[in-house]
Amino acid sequence: MSAWNDNVSSAPWARGGPILEFSHGQTRVAVAPRAGFNVFSIQYNNVELLRQPPPLVQSLGFNYGTPILYPTPNRIRNGAFSYGGRTFTFPRNDGLQSLHALVCDAEFTVESVAADVHRTVVSAALPFVPGSRLFELFPLEHTLRISLVVEDGRVQWTYSVDNTSRTTDSVPFGFALHPWFLLHAPARAGASLKVPATHWMVADDTLVPTGELMALDCDAARHFDLRSLRPIAEVNLDHVYFGMRPSAPAEVVDSNCGIRTIINSSAEFTHFVVFTPVSFDHLFTSDEPTVNRHGFFCIEPQTCSTDCHNLSQAQGGRYAEVAHLLVAPPGASVSGTTTFSFEKLHQEETVAQVASGGSLGEQRFFCALGS
Repeated sequence: MSAWNDNVSSAPWARGGPILEFSHGQTRVAVAPRAGFNVFSIQYNNVELLRQPPPLVQSLGFNYGTPILYPTPNRIRNGAFSYGGRTFTFPRNDGLQSLHALVCDAEFTVESVAADVHRTVVSAALPFVPGSRLFELFPLEHTLRISLVVEDGRVQWTYSVDNTSRTTDSVPFGFALHPWFLLHAPARAGASLKVPATHWMVADDTLVPTGELMALDCDAARHFDLRSLRPIAEVNLDHVYFGMRPSAPAEVVDSNCGIRTIINSSAEFTHFVVFTPVSFDHLFTSDEPTVNRHGFFCIEPQTCSTDCHNLSQAQGGRYAEVAHLLVAPPGASVSGTTTFSFEKLHQEETVAQVASGGSLGEQRFFCALGS
């Protein structure tokens, strides 16, 4: 059974626009097109999985739900980069850096909604055209398109950078999702994650990668190694990972709510950023919703490194491969896909069983499952 509606929200961050809500089986999704096409709520088996915005917050920004990061995911060193003989300057909102790009609060236009008993598909567009603030900052005429598919146990984003308008300019870009996953118990207990990358990216003290890599199978990288399922309480991270493959998806397992989330992406998504804060006091607002009380973490599929535009050209292109800057040439569209799949855990599983199907004696946890 499916259902969807487009209620107008009174929340300031919705900017007077509709909130699209979809329901398929155990999966309920809400998206705000005029607030960056942010999928700000995903409920599975009656459990909210994403950090919720306070009702009176003025902007979702990049702090709630699932912000879209484009065309420069995460940080840009000094808020500027050059490409094709031109320099682009973005607002500095993280010290000397520009953080999380341009579209988190942009007003997408919904072009179509199609629903049947099995799925809902929503298509939305964000044009970069002369006269707009987006074009003023990134003056390359093109359109970012998003297709969102909602099914029972599955939410999928497909981006397309459409450069088929009358232009002679290539569009250099990166794309990412920045989901704020909720924790469901104090002290970060009972939640684990897996990011089966091949390398951790060395960063400077501003969290911008230098281009150097550390293989995750060496002893020096032990703290950063997430290739097997690992309790979030063991790590304090705000780092970039490289070497993701479609055949090796990332996972989030929360034994408190009995849900496993599997994040599988197309080959364009070579990187992940993982943010696992130890304390949340500096991130909470005075009217933080109760559902957020235990905190949150972020595990972000990206098509590129942080600071990819600058890194791709550093030292004569030495780091171009690891930067993985994508380019939509004139007359072409470039696309990729990320899928979140959800499933209930068994009544009793070990961390090792979740990760590899094996057994680890008495190292068990228990999951309280819904109906």
